[in-house]
Amino acid sequence: MKNLPENDSDLIALALEQIESGQESLDSFLLQHPEHAQELKPEIEAALWLHNRKPGLDARPGFLNASRTNMMTMLRSMPPQKKQSTFSRIFTRPTKRNTLLEVLSLLTLIVCIGFVTHNVVLMSRLSLPGEPLYSVKLSLERSRLAFTFDPEVEARLQIQMTQQRTSEIIELILDKNYATIPAAAERLDRQLQNSLAALDEVERTDPAKSQELNLAYQDTLSTESMILTILLDTYPPDATQYIETVLQITHRGLAELQD
Repeated sequence: MKNLPENDSDLIALALEQIESGQESLDSFLLQHPEHAQELKPEIEAALWLHNRKPGLDARPGFLNASRTNMMTMLRSMPPQKKQSTFSRIFTRPTKRNTLLEVLSLLTLIVCIGFVTHNVVLMSRLSLPGEPLYSVKLSLERSRLAFTFDPEVEARLQIQMTQQRTSEIIELILDKNYATIPAAAERLDRQLQNSLAALDEVERTDPAKSQELNLAYQDTLSTESMILTILLDTYPPDATQYIETVLQITHRGLAELQD
């Protein structure tokens, strides 16, 4: 299958998708990218470790309510502060400030915020439809597209996002999370149309490049359709209608690409 990564982050995200959906193992994926294997292996292993422990990172039920109650109790128990008059504020000697400590505290806060933000972004990339961080994942994708002005780069991103949507649905099927599949299938259908429109835009300026992207897109959709067909033959009847719906969408997309 032809992949269209733009940088190491995209390679890591692609590896997670393919490993989690069963398309590749860690070793087989690294064999496809030998020039990056040494740098990618620890990154992918760390991301897989984090993904497998996502449930343990969720706040326990009632945590926020309990914290809010404790904070209100503490505030009520504090003695009232005497308001200082304007005259007193003017003539009161200012306390000595530890500038170094303040700077270190600020730097520590910035590092903590950066660490939390990085983890949220990483976990959102691994999230599935119906999970709390999935909306963050979609927002990040829209932001990336908003700052992409090259038609070819946008087409590659749209194709990559289509593969992301199909991989999500396959994982939902594997998890037997059928209730979320109809909305995910509609999202995939819209994504296919966006990808086709992006390919048409590339064709206006570079027909040869458009043909190359078209063939790669067909390869991607064919692979995803093959996986869905295997699932259709092996999963119980209660999953059949959902798999058939997604198959119809991928087949329709392939037909439009081949026209």
